[in-house]
Amino acid sequence: MRNLVDGRVEFLCQGPPEAVDRLIDWAWAGPTAAQVTNVESEVVAGDPNLADFLIQPNPAKTGDDKGPR
Repeated sequence: MRNLVDGRVEFLCQGPPEAVDRLIDWAWAGPTAAQVTNVESEVVAGDPNLADFLIQPNPAKTGDDKGPR
């Protein structure tokens, strides 16, 4: 999940269809202060190499422009 410069939020997820559907439903509400006006989703083939969840710092906020390590 990442914030885009135009104010949108983008995320890639995969998992059991029911879990993905719950995440998409949550995206319509968003966190408390969110103002959600649209949610788009696209079904693509899963990637078996994506098995973990990790949080990477935002280079724009940390001053580190080296990108993911």
